[in-house]
Amino acid sequence: MAMAGQFSWASTRGQPHPASEGPAIEVLSAGIPEPVPMPTSRPQEGEVVVADLPFSSLQLSASLVSYLELTQSQIVMIQVLVGAERQRIEPVLTRLSANRQLLVTATKNGRFDEKHIRKLATQQSRLMAELIVATSRFQAEVYSFLTPEQRGKVDDARDRQDDASETEGP
Repeated sequence: MAMAGQFSWASTRGQPHPASEGPAIEVLSAGIPEPVPMPTSRPQEGEVVVADLPFSSLQLSASLVSYLELTQSQIVMIQVLVGAERQRIEPVLTRLSANRQLLVTATKNGRFDEKHIRKLATQQSRLMAELIVATSRFQAEVYSFLTPEQRGKVDDARDRQDDASETEGP
């Protein structure tokens, strides 16, 4: 059985895989963020399918597809969820970016207006909370599509990731 970090990359039949821009939000927090494109043709029997999602922040990695042994129908369901989630969080990401710029501007050249900074920080924390809730909801929805074996693999990967971050410290 494959362990996290021991994945072979699937062929994409010579399709280029452009680097994505922006932060990666891992589909299941399995610690495997490398996104690759999905071939445009239908998969052949026994072929590993990888997903190319049009929004660079929400990606399904080839190694995650391989590790969980996702079926084509599971990949399609996840892609549908990603499309809906992208529409939900895009305005939040836009507001988060704008708020960050306001914070940068508010503290430029040594300026400090505590009331204004607190207001912006509160807005920033609310936006971050929205993203955390959206990510958790998305992960729960994806989890519902998985088989018991796949859920076990996800849980194991999360446990290993938690163990690793505890040993690394803050």
